[in-house]
Amino acid sequence: MAHLNKQQRHNLAALIQQGRKAEVLNLLTDQYGFSSEEADIEVGILSESDESLNIDRDNSNFGIRIAGWILSIAGIILLIVTSYFFLDTYDKKTDWITVEGRVVHLIVDVREGGATPVVVYPWRGDSLSYTSGIYSSPPAYMKGDTVKLFVDPASPGEVFIDSFRELYYFPTIIGALGFVLVLIGLLILFFAKRI
Repeated sequence: MAHLNKQQRHNLAALIQQGRKAEVLNLLTDQYGFSSEEADIEVGILSESDESLNIDRDNSNFGIRIAGWILSIAGIILLIVTSYFFLDTYDKKTDWITVEGRVVHLIVDVREGGATPVVVYPWRGDSLSYTSGIYSSPPAYMKGDTVKLFVDPASPGEVFIDSFRELYYFPTIIGALGFVLVLIGLLILFFAKRI
């Protein structure tokens, strides 16, 4: 009896799945040297074999694999953005000048969900103010508190308070989200290969 290799079996199973059984019978007898009886038996075996199931699995896994790749790539992009934020903050903390400021007022905004401080700080014989964009409830600072600020020497209006919430809160959330997306994407790719 004639034999088929794995690729030939796969190709013939795909044809059977497409409803081209007569064409497979002709190929088996004319091209692969099967007798008519052997070709009938082989078509039956191919129809019930895992080859056709594997074709279905490959087609159904394609969308799952694409989703895995998209999630992984999106996560990597978020991790790169997070790295940029952390490096930028490190550069600012290294290059900018440290001053002490005093909280003179709290701006309360119910829509933002809390209060943010207005800080007055000395700068080369003058007094400048900075309003944080980070709202918190309860307020992170009280009127009269002393806070450490980093000031851009080239542009003293560019300031940030030395606090985790102001420096690292959003990059940490973005980084955590990126890590979770990469992990989910890799798990999807791993399990898609095993299905």
